[in-house]
Amino acid sequence: MGRKVKCKICSQQIDTDNAYCITKINENTGKKTNSYYCSEEEYLEDKEKKELWKKVLVAVDDILGYTCISKTKVNMIKEIEEHYSRKQLYNCLINNADEIKRYLEQKNIYEEYGRLSYIFSCVKNKIKDNSNNISFTTTQIETEDIIFETDEQIINRIDKEKERKTKGNIFDILDKINKNK
Repeated sequence: MGRKVKCKICSQQIDTDNAYCITKINENTGKKTNSYYCSEEEYLEDKEKKELWKKVLVAVDDILGYTCISKTKVNMIKEIEEHYSRKQLYNCLINNADEIKRYLEQKNIYEEYGRLSYIFSCVKNKIKDNSNNISFTTTQIETEDIIFETDEQIINRIDKEKERKTKGNIFDILDKINKNK
């Protein structure tokens, strides 16, 4: 029986014999460090969540047009994650990015807080519909493997979704209102 180590994710005490171990080498010092996890599945799930977090941050920054380091952005993301999965949030941001950018431009919102508030208001209004349209729920995340798509596949999926979303789209309604003025 090996010595006890702590899982890096859940902090559970486990034997080194039963733990999933990742060895990393520091590029500067050449020193090896081991990180222990309860299982490979737990490690891969945590890795996927971290990668998805980075993608969400980049998607918001892309909509803003610059890299935002505001804690407000993180807090707004976490608020949405209380009710929806990170994957649903990411899909909503990607599917609606062009429309949100366009309306940010039309409304002449220049202050960072205002821009973030507007972006996440749009997300809150769209995420349920977006989640239903692509049939992706939090229970599916727990039971199905997340499939990585190439950029081309993402673009094709987004184009198909945009074609389906013509009826009752808030952005289309706003366009009609703006045209009638």
